[in-house]
Amino acid sequence: MAHETALPVPCPSLPIEPLGRGAKYRLIAKAIESAIVAGKYRPGERLPSERELCMQYAITKMTARQAMGVLEEGGLVTRQQGRGTFVTLSGVSPARGNGAPSGRPVCLLGLSRPNDTPRDPVNWQVRLLLFQGIVEMAFRLGITIETDPHSERGARTEQVVNSFRRHAGLILHDEVLPEAVLGALHGLGVPLVAINSYRDVTCASRVEVDMRGGTLMAVRHLIELGHRRIALIVGDPGRWHMRQRLGGYRDALAIHGLPYDESLVVIEPRGFREDGAAAARALLARPDRPTAIFTASDNRALGAIEAAQEMGIAVPAALSVVGFDDTEESQAASPPLTTVHNPLYETGMETVRMLHHQLASGEVNPQVRVVPMRLVIRGSSSAPATRQEG
Repeated sequence: MAHETALPVPCPSLPIEPLGRGAKYRLIAKAIESAIVAGKYRPGERLPSERELCMQYAITKMTARQAMGVLEEGGLVTRQQGRGTFVTLSGVSPARGNGAPSGRPVCLLGLSRPNDTPRDPVNWQVRLLLFQGIVEMAFRLGITIETDPHSERGARTEQVVNSFRRHAGLILHDEVLPEAVLGALHGLGVPLVAINSYRDVTCASRVEVDMRGGTLMAVRHLIELGHRRIALIVGDPGRWHMRQRLGGYRDALAIHGLPYDESLVVIEPRGFREDGAAAARALLARPDRPTAIFTASDNRALGAIEAAQEMGIAVPAALSVVGFDDTEESQAASPPLTTVHNPLYETGMETVRMLHHQLASGEVNPQVRVVPMRLVIRGSSSAPATRQEG
Protein backbone atom coordinates (compact mmCIF):
# COMPACT_ATOMS: atom_id res chain seq x y z
CA MET A 1 0.00 0.00 0.00
CA ALA A 2 1.44 3.39 -0.98
CA HIS A 3 1.92 5.99 1.74
CA GLU A 4 1.87 9.73 1.22
CA THR A 5 5.04 11.57 2.18
CA ALA A 6 4.80 14.61 4.42
CA LEU A 7 6.16 17.88 3.07
CA PRO A 8 8.91 18.87 5.53
CA VAL A 9 9.40 22.51 4.51
CA PRO A 10 7.17 24.95 6.41
CA CYS A 11 5.24 27.64 4.57
CA PRO A 12 6.86 30.97 5.55
CA SER A 13 3.51 32.81 5.53
CA LEU A 14 1.99 30.53 8.19
CA PRO A 15 3.25 30.16 11.78
CA ILE A 16 4.33 26.75 13.02
CA GLU A 17 2.10 25.72 15.94
CA PRO A 18 2.78 22.82 18.35
CA LEU A 19 0.11 20.14 18.08
CA GLY A 20 0.51 18.35 21.41
CA ARG A 21 -0.65 14.74 21.84
CA GLY A 22 -3.47 12.91 20.09
CA ALA A 23 -4.66 12.23 16.55
CA LYS A 24 -3.03 14.86 14.33
CA TYR A 25 -6.03 15.54 12.16
CA ARG A 26 -8.21 16.25 15.21
CA LEU A 27 -5.58 18.56 16.72
CA ILE A 28 -5.22 20.47 13.46
CA ALA A 29 -9.00 20.76 13.13
CA LYS A 30 -9.15 22.10 16.69
CA ALA A 31 -6.43 24.68 15.98
CA ILE A 32 -8.28 25.94 12.89
CA GLU A 33 -11.58 25.96 14.77
CA SER A 34 -10.02 28.09 17.52
CA ALA A 35 -8.76 30.52 14.87
CA ILE A 36 -12.25 30.76 13.36
CA VAL A 37 -13.89 31.35 16.75
CA ALA A 38 -11.24 33.98 17.57
CA GLY A 39 -12.06 35.80 14.33
CA LYS A 40 -8.77 35.13 12.53
CA TYR A 41 -10.79 33.63 9.67
CA ARG A 42 -14.10 35.35 8.87
CA PRO A 43 -17.22 33.85 7.27
CA GLY A 44 -16.63 33.47 3.55
CA GLU A 45 -12.85 33.66 3.89
CA ARG A 46 -10.70 30.97 2.25
CA LEU A 47 -8.69 28.74 4.60
CA PRO A 48 -5.12 27.52 3.92
CA SER A 49 -5.00 24.82 1.26
CA GLU A 50 -4.20 21.19 2.01
CA ARG A 51 -0.72 21.77 0.60
CA GLU A 52 -0.17 24.75 2.90
CA LEU A 53 -1.32 22.74 5.91
CA CYS A 54 1.06 19.94 4.91
CA MET A 55 3.94 22.40 4.82
CA GLN A 56 2.93 24.09 8.06
CA TYR A 57 2.52 20.96 10.15
CA ALA A 58 4.73 18.46 8.25
CA ILE A 59 1.80 16.13 7.67
CA THR A 60 0.42 14.11 4.75
CA LYS A 61 -2.33 15.28 2.44
CA MET A 62 -4.58 12.58 3.89
CA THR A 63 -4.19 14.04 7.40
CA ALA A 64 -4.95 17.54 6.12
CA ARG A 65 -7.99 16.21 4.27
CA GLN A 66 -9.25 14.46 7.42
CA ALA A 67 -8.86 17.68 9.43
CA MET A 68 -10.91 19.60 6.89
CA GLY A 69 -13.48 16.80 6.93
CA VAL A 70 -13.94 17.23 10.70
CA LEU A 71 -14.48 20.99 10.23
CA GLU A 72 -16.93 20.41 7.38
CA GLU A 73 -18.85 17.82 9.41
CA GLY A 74 -19.11 20.35 12.22
CA GLY A 75 -20.62 22.96 9.91
CA LEU A 76 -17.66 25.34 10.21
CA VAL A 77 -16.44 25.16 6.61
CA THR A 78 -17.53 24.20 3.11
CA ARG A 79 -15.25 22.72 0.47
CA GLN A 80 -15.69 23.86 -3.13
CA GLN A 81 -14.17 21.79 -5.92
CA GLY A 82 -11.32 23.63 -7.58
CA ARG A 83 -11.63 26.71 -5.36
CA GLY A 84 -10.72 25.67 -1.83
CA THR A 85 -12.20 25.53 1.67
CA PHE A 86 -14.20 28.47 3.02
CA VAL A 87 -15.54 29.45 6.44
CA THR A 88 -19.32 29.21 6.51
CA LEU A 89 -21.82 31.51 8.17
CA SER A 90 -23.14 28.58 10.22
CA GLY A 91 -19.83 28.06 11.99
CA VAL A 92 -20.43 30.58 14.75
CA SER A 93 -19.08 31.06 18.24
CA PRO A 94 -21.38 30.83 21.26
CA ALA A 95 -21.53 34.62 21.48
CA ARG A 96 -23.33 34.60 18.10
CA GLY A 97 -25.06 31.22 18.28
CA ASN A 98 -28.73 30.89 19.18
CA GLY A 99 -28.31 28.00 21.63
CA ALA A 100 -31.43 26.55 23.20
CA PRO A 101 -34.37 28.86 22.37
CA SER A 102 -35.54 28.75 25.99
CA GLY A 103 -32.11 29.67 27.34
CA ARG A 104 -32.29 26.66 29.64
CA PRO A 105 -29.41 24.17 29.88
CA VAL A 106 -29.34 20.68 28.39
CA CYS A 107 -28.71 17.79 30.77
CA LEU A 108 -26.16 15.10 29.92
CA LEU A 109 -26.70 11.76 31.66
CA GLY A 110 -24.56 8.64 31.87
CA LEU A 111 -21.09 9.90 30.88
CA SER A 112 -19.63 10.30 34.34
CA ARG A 113 -16.18 8.95 35.13
CA PRO A 114 -16.53 5.14 35.55
CA ASN A 115 -15.73 3.61 38.93
CA ASP A 116 -13.18 1.24 37.38
CA THR A 117 -11.09 4.02 35.79
CA PRO A 118 -7.87 3.11 37.69
CA ARG A 119 -8.10 -0.44 36.26
CA ASP A 120 -9.59 0.42 32.91
CA PRO A 121 -8.32 3.77 31.61
CA VAL A 122 -9.33 2.76 28.06
CA ASN A 123 -13.01 2.79 29.06
CA TRP A 124 -12.58 6.32 30.34
CA GLN A 125 -10.70 7.31 27.17
CA VAL A 126 -13.67 6.11 25.09
CA ARG A 127 -16.12 8.10 27.21
CA LEU A 128 -13.89 11.16 27.17
CA LEU A 129 -13.75 11.32 23.36
CA LEU A 130 -17.53 11.14 23.22
CA PHE A 131 -17.80 13.83 25.91
CA GLN A 132 -15.40 16.10 24.00
CA GLY A 133 -17.53 15.89 20.86
CA ILE A 134 -20.65 16.79 22.85
CA VAL A 135 -19.06 19.72 24.65
CA GLU A 136 -17.36 21.18 21.57
CA MET A 137 -20.50 21.15 19.42
CA ALA A 138 -22.52 22.58 22.30
CA PHE A 139 -19.90 25.35 22.55
CA ARG A 140 -20.26 26.15 18.86
CA LEU A 141 -24.05 26.28 19.06
CA GLY A 142 -24.22 28.24 22.31
CA ILE A 143 -25.83 25.41 24.29
CA THR A 144 -25.08 25.08 28.00
CA ILE A 145 -24.45 21.49 29.09
CA GLU A 146 -25.04 20.30 32.64
CA THR A 147 -24.15 16.81 33.85
CA ASP A 148 -26.38 14.53 35.94
CA PRO A 149 -28.22 16.65 38.57
CA HIS A 150 -28.18 13.65 40.94
CA SER A 151 -31.94 13.23 41.05
CA GLU A 152 -33.09 10.34 43.17
CA ARG A 153 -33.31 7.37 40.84
CA GLY A 154 -35.36 5.38 43.30
CA ALA A 155 -38.00 8.11 43.55
CA ARG A 156 -41.41 7.94 41.96
CA THR A 157 -41.66 8.66 38.25
CA GLU A 158 -43.23 12.09 38.71
CA GLN A 159 -40.47 13.14 41.12
CA VAL A 160 -37.74 12.16 38.69
CA VAL A 161 -39.54 13.88 35.83
CA ASN A 162 -39.90 17.06 37.89
CA SER A 163 -36.15 17.05 38.57
CA PHE A 164 -35.53 17.55 34.83
CA ARG A 165 -38.17 20.22 34.18
CA ARG A 166 -35.63 23.04 34.25
CA HIS A 167 -33.69 21.49 31.36
CA ALA A 168 -34.40 22.23 27.70
CA GLY A 169 -33.59 18.65 26.70
CA LEU A 170 -31.66 15.52 27.66
CA ILE A 171 -28.72 13.66 26.13
CA LEU A 172 -28.66 10.04 27.31
CA HIS A 173 -25.78 7.59 27.48
CA ASP A 174 -26.29 4.15 29.05
CA GLU A 175 -29.55 3.03 30.61
CA VAL A 176 -29.67 5.53 33.47
CA LEU A 177 -33.40 6.31 33.35
CA PRO A 178 -36.34 3.88 33.35
CA GLU A 179 -38.58 3.76 30.31
CA ALA A 180 -41.51 5.17 32.29
CA VAL A 181 -39.54 8.36 32.99
CA LEU A 182 -38.47 8.66 29.36
CA GLY A 183 -42.07 8.20 28.21
CA ALA A 184 -43.30 10.87 30.61
CA LEU A 185 -40.63 13.36 29.49
CA HIS A 186 -41.42 12.67 25.84
CA GLY A 187 -45.10 13.24 26.56
CA LEU A 188 -44.21 16.67 27.93
CA GLY A 189 -42.42 17.51 24.69
CA VAL A 190 -38.89 17.34 26.14
CA PRO A 191 -36.32 16.53 23.38
CA LEU A 192 -34.48 13.29 24.16
CA VAL A 193 -31.46 12.05 22.20
CA ALA A 194 -29.73 8.81 23.16
CA ILE A 195 -26.26 7.63 22.12
CA ASN A 196 -26.05 3.96 21.06
CA SER A 197 -28.22 2.89 23.99
CA TYR A 198 -32.01 2.75 24.45
CA ARG A 199 -32.12 0.73 21.25
CA ASP A 200 -35.62 -0.56 21.90
CA VAL A 201 -37.08 2.61 23.42
CA THR A 202 -39.31 4.44 20.94
CA CYS A 203 -39.68 7.77 22.73
CA ALA A 204 -36.08 8.98 22.28
CA SER A 205 -34.20 9.90 19.13
CA ARG A 206 -30.97 7.97 18.71
CA VAL A 207 -27.52 8.51 17.28
CA GLU A 208 -26.01 5.11 16.60
CA VAL A 209 -22.57 4.09 15.47
CA ASP A 210 -22.83 1.38 12.81
CA MET A 211 -21.20 -1.24 15.03
CA ARG A 212 -22.66 -4.13 13.06
CA GLY A 213 -21.30 -2.75 9.81
CA GLY A 214 -17.92 -2.04 11.41
CA THR A 215 -17.66 -5.60 12.66
CA LEU A 216 -18.65 -6.93 9.26
CA MET A 217 -15.78 -4.93 7.69
CA ALA A 218 -13.29 -6.33 10.21
CA VAL A 219 -14.28 -9.98 9.77
CA ARG A 220 -14.51 -9.57 5.99
CA HIS A 221 -10.94 -8.24 6.05
CA LEU A 222 -9.77 -11.44 7.77
CA ILE A 223 -11.74 -13.64 5.39
CA GLU A 224 -10.31 -11.86 2.36
CA LEU A 225 -6.80 -12.41 3.76
CA GLY A 226 -7.57 -16.14 3.62
CA HIS A 227 -8.65 -16.95 7.19
CA ARG A 228 -11.42 -19.48 7.65
CA ARG A 229 -11.28 -20.25 11.38
CA ILE A 230 -11.99 -16.85 12.87
CA ALA A 231 -12.79 -16.66 16.58
CA LEU A 232 -14.78 -13.94 18.33
CA ILE A 233 -14.25 -12.62 21.86
CA VAL A 234 -17.31 -10.52 22.69
CA GLY A 235 -19.03 -8.99 25.70
CA ASP A 236 -22.49 -9.70 27.10
CA PRO A 237 -24.88 -10.18 24.14
CA GLY A 238 -27.64 -8.92 26.40
CA ARG A 239 -26.26 -5.43 25.79
CA TRP A 240 -27.28 -3.85 22.51
CA HIS A 241 -23.81 -2.79 21.35
CA MET A 242 -22.41 -6.29 21.90
CA ARG A 243 -25.34 -7.83 20.02
CA GLN A 244 -24.38 -5.61 17.10
CA ARG A 245 -20.84 -6.96 17.10
CA LEU A 246 -22.06 -10.55 17.28
CA GLY A 247 -24.52 -9.85 14.48
CA GLY A 248 -21.82 -8.33 12.27
CA TYR A 249 -19.59 -11.35 12.85
CA ARG A 250 -22.36 -13.72 11.78
CA ASP A 251 -23.23 -11.52 8.80
CA ALA A 252 -19.67 -11.67 7.47
CA LEU A 253 -19.51 -15.45 7.79
CA ALA A 254 -22.87 -15.88 6.05
CA ILE A 255 -21.97 -13.52 3.18
CA HIS A 256 -18.83 -15.56 2.49
CA GLY A 257 -20.51 -18.94 2.90
CA LEU A 258 -18.67 -19.89 6.09
CA PRO A 259 -20.39 -21.82 8.88
CA TYR A 260 -21.06 -20.25 12.26
CA ASP A 261 -19.16 -22.31 14.84
CA GLU A 262 -20.43 -21.49 18.32
CA SER A 263 -17.32 -23.06 19.88
CA LEU A 264 -15.24 -20.24 18.36
CA VAL A 265 -17.27 -17.57 20.19
CA VAL A 266 -16.17 -16.67 23.73
CA ILE A 267 -18.46 -14.49 25.86
CA GLU A 268 -16.26 -12.29 28.04
CA PRO A 269 -18.40 -9.59 29.70
CA ARG A 270 -15.87 -7.52 31.68
CA GLY A 271 -13.57 -6.28 28.92
CA PHE A 272 -10.32 -6.00 30.88
CA ARG A 273 -7.09 -6.86 29.11
CA GLU A 274 -6.41 -9.86 31.34
CA ASP A 275 -9.88 -11.23 30.53
CA GLY A 276 -9.19 -10.94 26.82
CA ALA A 277 -5.93 -12.79 27.41
CA ALA A 278 -7.69 -15.60 29.30
CA ALA A 279 -10.28 -15.98 26.54
CA ALA A 280 -7.54 -16.10 23.91
CA ARG A 281 -5.56 -18.74 25.83
CA ALA A 282 -8.61 -21.01 25.87
CA LEU A 283 -9.05 -20.61 22.11
CA LEU A 284 -5.35 -21.05 21.30
CA ALA A 285 -5.01 -24.16 23.47
CA ARG A 286 -7.36 -26.05 21.15
CA PRO A 287 -5.81 -28.56 18.72
CA ASP A 288 -7.81 -26.87 15.93
CA ARG A 289 -7.04 -23.38 17.11
CA PRO A 290 -8.22 -20.38 15.09
CA THR A 291 -5.86 -18.52 12.77
CA ALA A 292 -7.52 -15.18 13.53
CA ILE A 293 -9.34 -13.57 16.45
CA PHE A 294 -11.68 -10.59 16.27
CA THR A 295 -12.45 -8.98 19.61
CA ALA A 296 -15.21 -6.58 20.65
CA SER A 297 -12.72 -4.04 22.02
CA ASP A 298 -9.08 -3.04 21.73
CA ASN A 299 -8.58 -3.97 25.39
CA ARG A 300 -9.55 -7.57 24.68
CA ALA A 301 -7.44 -7.60 21.50
CA LEU A 302 -4.31 -6.37 23.28
CA GLY A 303 -4.84 -9.10 25.89
CA ALA A 304 -5.18 -11.67 23.10
CA ILE A 305 -1.87 -10.53 21.55
CA GLU A 306 -0.12 -10.79 24.91
CA ALA A 307 -1.49 -14.31 25.47
CA ALA A 308 -0.44 -15.45 22.00
CA GLN A 309 3.06 -14.11 22.41
CA GLU A 310 3.41 -15.77 25.82
CA MET A 311 2.40 -19.07 24.18
CA GLY A 312 5.01 -18.63 21.47
CA ILE A 313 2.45 -17.85 18.75
CA ALA A 314 3.67 -15.03 16.55
CA VAL A 315 1.33 -12.18 15.65
CA PRO A 316 0.49 -11.83 12.79
CA ALA A 317 2.57 -14.66 11.22
CA ALA A 318 0.70 -17.43 13.08
CA LEU A 319 -2.32 -15.50 14.40
CA SER A 320 -4.07 -12.36 13.19
CA VAL A 321 -5.80 -10.19 15.78
CA VAL A 322 -8.28 -7.37 15.08
CA GLY A 323 -9.77 -5.06 17.71
CA PHE A 324 -12.56 -2.51 17.98
CA ASP A 325 -12.41 1.19 19.02
CA ASP A 326 -9.02 2.45 17.73
CA THR A 327 -7.70 3.69 21.08
CA GLU A 328 -4.27 5.27 21.52
CA GLU A 329 -3.03 1.99 23.01
CA SER A 330 -3.88 0.16 19.79
CA GLN A 331 -1.55 2.41 17.80
CA ALA A 332 1.34 1.94 20.25
CA ALA A 333 0.97 -1.86 20.53
CA SER A 334 3.60 -4.27 19.20
CA PRO A 335 2.57 -5.03 16.55
CA PRO A 336 0.25 -2.04 16.02
CA LEU A 337 -3.33 -3.25 16.17
CA THR A 338 -5.62 -3.52 13.17
CA THR A 339 -8.91 -2.24 14.51
CA VAL A 340 -12.30 -0.69 13.72
CA HIS A 341 -12.22 3.06 14.26
CA ASN A 342 -15.05 4.12 16.56
CA PRO A 343 -16.07 7.72 15.62
CA LEU A 344 -16.73 8.76 19.21
CA TYR A 345 -15.91 12.45 18.83
CA GLU A 346 -18.04 12.71 15.70
CA THR A 347 -20.89 10.83 17.40
CA GLY A 348 -20.92 13.32 20.26
CA MET A 349 -21.08 16.19 17.79
CA GLU A 350 -23.89 14.58 15.81
CA THR A 351 -25.89 14.04 19.02
CA VAL A 352 -25.83 17.74 19.88
CA ARG A 353 -26.69 18.70 16.29
CA MET A 354 -29.77 16.46 16.44
CA LEU A 355 -30.84 17.87 19.80
CA HIS A 356 -30.27 21.43 18.59
CA HIS A 357 -32.53 20.81 15.60
CA GLN A 358 -35.27 19.56 17.90
CA LEU A 359 -34.87 22.54 20.22
CA ALA A 360 -35.01 25.00 17.33
CA SER A 361 -37.85 23.35 15.40
CA GLY A 362 -39.96 22.01 18.25
CA GLU A 363 -40.08 18.63 16.47
CA VAL A 364 -39.50 15.83 18.99
CA ASN A 365 -40.63 12.84 16.96
CA PRO A 366 -37.99 10.13 17.48
CA GLN A 367 -35.46 9.77 14.68
CA VAL A 368 -32.38 7.61 14.15
CA ARG A 369 -29.08 8.72 12.65
CA VAL A 370 -26.33 6.22 11.93
CA VAL A 371 -22.64 7.18 12.02
CA PRO A 372 -20.43 4.97 9.81
CA MET A 373 -17.26 3.24 11.00
CA ARG A 374 -14.03 2.48 9.15
CA LEU A 375 -11.34 -0.19 9.35
CA VAL A 376 -7.78 0.83 10.22
CA ILE A 377 -5.36 -1.81 8.92
CA ARG A 378 -2.08 -2.02 10.81
CA GLY A 379 0.45 -4.73 11.61
CA SER A 380 -1.55 -7.28 13.61
CA SER A 381 -3.35 -8.87 10.64
CA SER A 382 -1.96 -10.74 7.64
CA ALA A 383 -2.67 -13.78 5.50
CA PRO A 384 -2.40 -17.10 7.37
CA ALA A 385 0.89 -18.99 7.04
CA THR A 386 -0.84 -21.66 4.99
CA ARG A 387 -3.86 -20.40 3.07
CA GLN A 388 -6.90 -22.44 4.04
CA GLU A 389 -9.43 -23.90 1.69
CA GLY A 390 -13.02 -23.04 2.33
